[in-house]
Amino acid sequence: CQFDHVKSDFCEIRVMMRTDGLASDLRLYLELWLEAAYSLPVVREGGVHVGHETIISELQDATVSYSNAIGVGGGNFTCGPFSQAVMFHAKCEKDKYEQTVSLLGDVLFRRVFEKARLKHSVRNLLADISEQRREGDVMAQAILKEALYDTADSNHHACNIIRQQRFLTQALTHLEDPASDKVGADLNSLLLHLTSPPNLCIQVIADLHTLPS
Repeated sequence: CQFDHVKSDFCEIRVMMRTDGLASDLRLYLELWLEAAYSLPVVREGGVHVGHETIISELQDATVSYSNAIGVGGGNFTCGPFSQAVMFHAKCEKDKYEQTVSLLGDVLFRRVFEKARLKHSVRNLLADISEQRREGDVMAQAILKEALYDTADSNHHACNIIRQQRFLTQALTHLEDPASDKVGADLNSLLLHLTSPPNLCIQVIADLHTLPS
Protein backbone atom coordinates (compact mmCIF):
# COMPACT_ATOMS: atom_id res chain seq x y z
CA CYS A 1 0.00 0.00 0.00
CA GLN A 2 1.36 3.43 -0.96
CA PHE A 3 0.49 6.55 1.07
CA ASP A 4 1.02 9.97 -0.55
CA HIS A 5 0.75 13.12 1.55
CA VAL A 6 -1.08 16.20 0.25
CA LYS A 7 -2.74 19.03 2.16
CA SER A 8 -6.41 18.43 1.50
CA ASP A 9 -9.74 17.98 3.24
CA PHE A 10 -10.39 14.97 1.03
CA CYS A 11 -8.94 11.48 0.67
CA GLU A 12 -8.57 9.51 -2.53
CA ILE A 13 -8.25 5.74 -2.49
CA ARG A 14 -7.17 3.93 -5.63
CA VAL A 15 -7.08 0.17 -6.00
CA MET A 16 -5.22 -1.19 -9.01
CA MET A 17 -5.36 -4.86 -10.00
CA ARG A 18 -3.16 -6.45 -12.66
CA THR A 19 -4.84 -8.77 -15.14
CA ASP A 20 -1.58 -10.42 -16.28
CA GLY A 21 -1.93 -14.19 -16.39
CA LEU A 22 -5.72 -14.10 -16.22
CA ALA A 23 -7.33 -17.00 -18.10
CA SER A 24 -8.99 -15.90 -21.34
CA ASP A 25 -12.41 -17.27 -20.33
CA LEU A 26 -12.32 -15.31 -17.05
CA ARG A 27 -11.09 -12.13 -18.77
CA LEU A 28 -14.43 -11.97 -20.60
CA TYR A 29 -16.14 -11.36 -17.24
CA LEU A 30 -14.35 -8.06 -16.54
CA GLU A 31 -17.10 -5.90 -18.05
CA LEU A 32 -19.83 -7.72 -16.14
CA TRP A 33 -17.98 -7.54 -12.85
CA LEU A 34 -17.30 -3.81 -13.16
CA GLU A 35 -20.94 -3.15 -14.02
CA ALA A 36 -22.16 -5.11 -11.00
CA ALA A 37 -19.39 -4.40 -8.46
CA TYR A 38 -20.90 -1.47 -6.54
CA SER A 39 -24.44 -2.89 -6.47
CA LEU A 40 -24.01 -6.39 -5.03
CA PRO A 41 -25.04 -7.63 -1.59
CA VAL A 42 -22.24 -8.49 0.85
CA VAL A 43 -21.70 -10.72 3.85
CA ARG A 44 -19.91 -8.89 6.66
CA GLU A 45 -18.15 -10.15 9.78
CA GLY A 46 -20.31 -12.50 11.78
CA GLY A 47 -22.18 -13.65 8.70
CA VAL A 48 -24.33 -10.52 8.55
CA HIS A 49 -25.97 -10.25 5.12
CA VAL A 50 -26.28 -6.68 3.80
CA GLY A 51 -28.52 -6.05 0.80
CA HIS A 52 -27.42 -4.19 -2.30
CA GLU A 53 -29.69 -1.23 -1.56
CA THR A 54 -27.88 -0.65 1.73
CA ILE A 55 -24.46 -0.91 0.08
CA ILE A 56 -25.44 1.64 -2.58
CA SER A 57 -26.85 3.98 0.09
CA GLU A 58 -23.72 3.68 2.26
CA LEU A 59 -21.44 4.37 -0.72
CA GLN A 60 -23.41 7.46 -1.63
CA ASP A 61 -23.31 8.67 1.98
CA ALA A 62 -19.62 7.97 2.57
CA THR A 63 -18.06 9.15 -0.69
CA VAL A 64 -17.93 12.22 -2.89
CA SER A 65 -17.47 9.94 -5.89
CA TYR A 66 -16.63 6.34 -6.71
CA SER A 67 -15.92 4.58 -9.97
CA ASN A 68 -14.17 1.69 -11.67
CA ALA A 69 -12.73 1.06 -15.11
CA ILE A 70 -10.36 -1.04 -17.17
CA GLY A 71 -7.34 1.21 -17.51
CA VAL A 72 -7.46 4.89 -16.59
CA GLY A 73 -10.75 6.50 -17.58
CA GLY A 74 -12.13 3.55 -19.51
CA GLY A 75 -15.85 3.06 -20.08
CA ASN A 76 -18.23 0.29 -21.05
CA PHE A 77 -16.50 -1.87 -23.68
CA THR A 78 -13.64 0.63 -23.86
CA CYS A 79 -10.27 0.35 -22.10
CA GLY A 80 -8.35 3.43 -21.05
CA PRO A 81 -4.55 3.84 -20.90
CA PHE A 82 -2.79 1.12 -18.86
CA SER A 83 -5.46 -1.24 -20.14
CA GLN A 84 -4.03 -4.36 -18.49
CA ALA A 85 -5.04 -3.04 -15.07
CA VAL A 86 -8.44 -2.76 -13.43
CA MET A 87 -8.93 0.46 -11.46
CA PHE A 88 -11.25 1.21 -8.53
CA HIS A 89 -11.39 4.75 -7.18
CA ALA A 90 -13.17 6.44 -4.29
CA LYS A 91 -12.97 10.02 -3.02
CA CYS A 92 -14.27 10.99 0.40
CA GLU A 93 -13.99 13.58 3.16
CA LYS A 94 -11.41 12.84 5.83
CA ASP A 95 -13.94 11.84 8.47
CA LYS A 96 -15.41 9.23 6.11
CA TYR A 97 -12.05 7.60 5.33
CA GLU A 98 -12.47 4.51 7.51
CA GLN A 99 -16.03 3.93 6.31
CA THR A 100 -14.93 4.24 2.69
CA VAL A 101 -12.05 1.79 3.16
CA SER A 102 -14.46 -0.68 4.76
CA LEU A 103 -16.92 -0.31 1.88
CA LEU A 104 -14.19 -0.94 -0.70
CA GLY A 105 -13.34 -4.06 1.29
CA ASP A 106 -16.98 -5.09 1.00
CA VAL A 107 -16.96 -4.55 -2.75
CA LEU A 108 -13.74 -6.44 -3.39
CA PHE A 109 -13.71 -9.19 -0.77
CA ARG A 110 -17.12 -9.68 0.85
CA ARG A 111 -19.45 -9.41 -2.15
CA VAL A 112 -22.06 -12.04 -3.01
CA PHE A 113 -22.67 -12.77 -6.69
CA GLU A 114 -26.44 -12.94 -6.44
CA LYS A 115 -28.11 -14.11 -9.65
CA ALA A 116 -30.81 -11.43 -9.65
CA ARG A 117 -28.25 -8.63 -9.42
CA LEU A 118 -26.05 -10.19 -12.08
CA LYS A 119 -29.00 -10.56 -14.46
CA HIS A 120 -29.79 -6.88 -13.90
CA SER A 121 -26.20 -5.93 -14.77
CA VAL A 122 -26.12 -8.15 -17.87
CA ARG A 123 -29.34 -6.59 -19.16
CA ASN A 124 -27.94 -3.10 -18.55
CA LEU A 125 -24.86 -3.95 -20.59
CA LEU A 126 -26.87 -5.53 -23.40
CA ALA A 127 -29.06 -2.41 -23.54
CA ASP A 128 -25.92 -0.27 -23.75
CA ILE A 129 -24.64 -2.44 -26.60
CA SER A 130 -27.90 -1.89 -28.47
CA GLU A 131 -27.43 1.87 -28.11
CA GLN A 132 -23.76 1.85 -29.08
CA ARG A 133 -24.35 -0.32 -32.15
CA ARG A 134 -26.31 2.58 -33.65
CA GLU A 135 -23.17 4.73 -33.59
CA GLY A 136 -21.05 4.22 -36.70
CA ASP A 137 -17.86 5.60 -35.16
CA VAL A 138 -18.19 3.30 -32.14
CA MET A 139 -18.53 0.23 -34.33
CA ALA A 140 -15.68 1.33 -36.59
CA GLN A 141 -13.40 1.64 -33.54
CA ALA A 142 -14.56 -1.77 -32.32
CA ILE A 143 -13.70 -3.38 -35.65
CA LEU A 144 -10.31 -1.63 -35.69
CA LYS A 145 -9.49 -2.81 -32.15
CA GLU A 146 -10.59 -6.31 -33.06
CA ALA A 147 -7.94 -6.31 -35.78
CA LEU A 148 -5.23 -4.64 -33.68
CA TYR A 149 -5.63 -6.63 -30.46
CA ASP A 150 -6.12 -10.16 -31.75
CA THR A 151 -4.96 -11.98 -28.63
CA ALA A 152 -6.72 -13.68 -25.74
CA ASP A 153 -4.35 -11.92 -23.28
CA SER A 154 -5.60 -8.44 -24.23
CA ASN A 155 -8.37 -6.65 -22.34
CA HIS A 156 -9.08 -4.66 -25.51
CA HIS A 157 -9.77 -7.99 -27.19
CA ALA A 158 -11.88 -9.47 -24.38
CA CYS A 159 -13.98 -6.35 -23.76
CA ASN A 160 -14.66 -5.48 -27.38
CA ILE A 161 -18.36 -4.76 -27.88
CA ILE A 162 -18.52 -7.29 -30.72
CA ARG A 163 -17.30 -10.13 -28.49
CA GLN A 164 -19.18 -9.00 -25.40
CA GLN A 165 -22.61 -9.12 -27.03
CA ARG A 166 -22.30 -12.86 -27.65
CA PHE A 167 -20.66 -13.51 -24.27
CA LEU A 168 -23.28 -11.58 -22.27
CA THR A 169 -26.12 -13.30 -24.08
CA GLN A 170 -24.60 -16.66 -23.12
CA ALA A 171 -24.07 -15.46 -19.53
CA LEU A 172 -27.73 -14.46 -19.28
CA THR A 173 -28.75 -17.95 -20.41
CA HIS A 174 -26.68 -19.46 -17.59
CA LEU A 175 -28.10 -17.00 -15.05
CA GLU A 176 -31.67 -17.86 -16.02
CA ASP A 177 -30.98 -21.57 -15.51
CA PRO A 178 -31.78 -22.40 -11.85
CA ALA A 179 -29.40 -25.37 -11.97
CA SER A 180 -26.40 -23.40 -13.23
CA ASP A 181 -23.95 -21.52 -11.01
CA LYS A 182 -21.34 -21.08 -13.73
CA VAL A 183 -21.39 -17.26 -13.80
CA GLY A 184 -21.06 -16.86 -10.03
CA ALA A 185 -18.31 -19.49 -9.84
CA ASP A 186 -16.37 -17.88 -12.69
CA LEU A 187 -16.68 -14.43 -11.13
CA ASN A 188 -15.36 -15.76 -7.82
CA SER A 189 -12.39 -17.25 -9.70
CA LEU A 190 -11.83 -13.89 -11.42
CA LEU A 191 -11.76 -12.03 -8.11
CA LEU A 192 -9.52 -14.64 -6.49
CA HIS A 193 -6.94 -13.90 -9.19
CA LEU A 194 -7.28 -10.11 -9.23
CA THR A 195 -7.20 -9.62 -5.46
CA SER A 196 -4.24 -11.92 -4.78
CA PRO A 197 -1.39 -9.91 -3.19
CA PRO A 198 0.97 -10.03 -6.22
CA ASN A 199 -1.73 -8.45 -8.41
CA LEU A 200 -3.04 -5.85 -5.97
CA CYS A 201 -1.79 -2.30 -5.38
CA ILE A 202 -3.50 0.31 -3.18
CA GLN A 203 -2.74 4.03 -3.17
CA VAL A 204 -4.05 6.50 -0.59
CA ILE A 205 -3.72 10.23 -1.30
CA ALA A 206 -4.56 12.37 1.73
CA ASP A 207 -3.32 14.66 4.47
CA LEU A 208 -1.51 11.94 6.40
CA HIS A 209 -1.12 14.12 9.49
CA THR A 210 -4.88 14.14 10.03
CA LEU A 211 -5.75 10.73 8.63
CA PRO A 212 -7.18 8.28 11.18
CA SER A 213 -4.63 5.63 12.10
